[in-house]
Amino acid sequence: MRPIRQFASCYVYYKVARGEVTALLPKIQALQARMAERHALEVSLHQRIDQQDQHTWMEIYQLTEANLSVSELLQALQQAAREADILHALHGERHHECFMEINPCA
Repeated sequence: MRPIRQFASCYVYYKVARGEVTALLPKIQALQARMAERHALEVSLHQRIDQQDQHTWMEIYQLTEANLSVSELLQALQQAAREADILHALHGERHHECFMEINPCA
């Protein structure tokens, strides 16, 4: 896949049991800090509103430089998740969707 030449955003979302939140939150924050530092990304973490037994969390990664392709970013995210040892604490898989900015002059 060719490198991104304009702003893009990748959204990674997954379910977390209420009992896993306290242990998982610092791991996700550390994962995002490493990704931001290694790849010049803007990052944020969100949760769905009004959930009780399970939380749905969403990590957002903003590509602001043309230093990665989307496929390279997704590979880096998969590796970072394995290194952070978070996958066992999730209910189901980490899902991702990536979007790029619409350029009306293109």
